[in-house]
Amino acid sequence: MGKVTRKSIRGEVDELDQASRRTFDPKVARWIVGLGAVSLVATLLLSALASDDAGTPNNSDAHPNSYSRSALGHRAFAEVLRALDFPTVVSRYRSAEKASRDKPLWVIEPDIETDAKRVRFHDLIARAVQRRVPAVVVLPKWEPPTDEDDDWVQKLEGRSTETPRVVLEEIDHAIGDANSEKYRAAFEAVVWRSDDAIDAVYLRGVETKWKLSLTPVQGITTSDDGPLEPVIEGSSGDAYPVLVARFKRAPVWVVSDPDLLNTMGLGAGDNALVVYHLMAKELVASGAVVDEVAHGFMRAESIWSELLRFPLVLATFHFAGLMALVLWASLLRFGKPAQRPPRVPVGKSTLLDNTATLLALGHNAGHGVREYFGSTLRAVARVYGLPSELTHEQRLSAVADLATRRGVPSNVHLLAVEAADIRDKRSDERRALQVARKIYTFRTEMIDGPQSSR
Repeated sequence: MGKVTRKSIRGEVDELDQASRRTFDPKVARWIVGLGAVSLVATLLLSALASDDAGTPNNSDAHPNSYSRSALGHRAFAEVLRALDFPTVVSRYRSAEKASRDKPLWVIEPDIETDAKRVRFHDLIARAVQRRVPAVVVLPKWEPPTDEDDDWVQKLEGRSTETPRVVLEEIDHAIGDANSEKYRAAFEAVVWRSDDAIDAVYLRGVETKWKLSLTPVQGITTSDDGPLEPVIEGSSGDAYPVLVARFKRAPVWVVSDPDLLNTMGLGAGDNALVVYHLMAKELVASGAVVDEVAHGFMRAESIWSELLRFPLVLATFHFAGLMALVLWASLLRFGKPAQRPPRVPVGKSTLLDNTATLLALGHNAGHGVREYFGSTLRAVARVYGLPSELTHEQRLSAVADLATRRGVPSNVHLLAVEAADIRDKRSDERRALQVARKIYTFRTEMIDGPQSSR
């Protein structure tokens, strides 16, 4: 260590003050920064790689919704639309607001078993009609199984035709037609089923070559003075079921048979052509919004609720962790403080240098060196057992004689002359330090032997 100056002492004091105030030592801080970086990367990766099904209902349930992969489910319908370049959004809140003129609202087999569910469905269609966005309602047909064993598909039972009839009534009521009461009577026998196969398909009266697979077929009947007009019809024995109809006074379409688009029917025959024709030709759509509120899968639209659901919950917890670290680091100190650096290095050499430097700062270098030389002579005399009553000159001569006999290279008489020659002036401070080092070397050689010379 060199000279001790006021600047160096002030620097050490500042370092000690920082060490006592620092919350984390550098090693702990590096670990925290590293873990924070890893946590951030993991959050981003999980958010990017998260499945579209994250936080959604069970996709294996045998229920008619767009999350279900079962025979009655409509997940395949949404995926087929996407594959046909119709971007499809599965909506759990404000579905009518998400729809637009070229992105129709699809409400597939709505659940209206309770009054609350009927009101919810009514309000959804009313909002779509008010905004003049096209809506497609697929009527319910099958009763979801209560016991999903291996052959539950073979045991499917059809719902009463009363259920799709009520759906039509609610649509008519939501449209707010002035003739609703008159039409309500017409809905009494509008929905029917037949075990006869579809022989032919007509697009607004023009026959196609499509072969549909619907068993049994669920159709609706329209009339010239009724609220519905046919869009796609079929022939089934002696009957002509309407498969797709449109309400005359609002942009609301009705698909009579869900087997045209559920998982077990979408790939059968030319059923998918009906869906494509409806999307591309009738609706002239560029995408679709599939509502799941009608199935009870309503989600709150608040951003705060979204932040607590996967995958945004990962970012929420990550942000909370960062805030906790910021608050923790803002404390004056937590846990064991960082170890204070040593004020001065250990060893006699450091003590000697500091003593000489302090004497120099007081401009008493000559006096300090002479006192140090005198104390060195007394220390050597005690080690060798010389009488304590010796004068300074006698002690000097005796120590010089001992140094000669021990083969010590330092000349003690010359050291005495150099120490006496130093004055208490600034110009002699550097030479005083050099002489003090020589005195220390002589003292070490006399006490520890020449082999310990520094």
